Amino acid sequence: MHSLSLLVVVVAFVAFAKSSSEEYPYTNDSSARIAITGFTNLNQWSMETDSITCTGGFVFQEGELLDISSLTFSTAVKSLKSSHVEMDSIVYQILSAKGAKDITFVQTRQMVLPKMRMVNIIGHLTMANITRTVDLQLAYTIGENKELHFKGLKKIDLSQFGVTRAHPLLRTVKFDNQILVQIEMTLNNNIVM
Repeated sequence: MHSLSLLVVVVAFVAFAKSSSEEYPYTNDSSARIAITGFTNLNQWSMETDSITCTGGFVFQEGELLDISSLTFSTAVKSLKSSHVEMDSIVYQILSAKGAKDITFVQTRQMVLPKMRMVNIIGHLTMANITRTVDLQLAYTIGENKELHFKGLKKIDLSQFGVTRAHPLLRTVKFDNQILVQIEMTLNNNIVM
């Protein structure tokens, strides 16, 4: 009888815990930014865009981020800009291989670490029409109106996306294989929690 009472208490606790957490849809605001930095035999180069579309489903419990059910973001290749028009042209041609117009990321798995204010998101990154699995470690903060601010850096090997020094456009400008991607996004939901 004692074990039956304990089972009822556990089931009631689990049901309450589940009912007290809710999922909310979020989208990015206009402050979202992705910057890409790399190096050539001539100099450092950097491109950035604030033209990003990001959506996600976020689960909160007692005001804390508990889970991320989905996260996707994309940007048009040609929205990336730098102060060097010639470099922009080369990067556009490389990243637009086989008709690709966008760079996209779609989450497949995630882990939220609330005490560290970090998320580890694994997903499919598509560039130059090639998709690879990458992991993103992003720090996050929660604002007064439950807006989510994400920030992080990720090193990416261009060779994984078919960009090698043998590429015809790279015969005179030698790119380093690795680029650094900086992500800064604020996501909002207008629903009061």
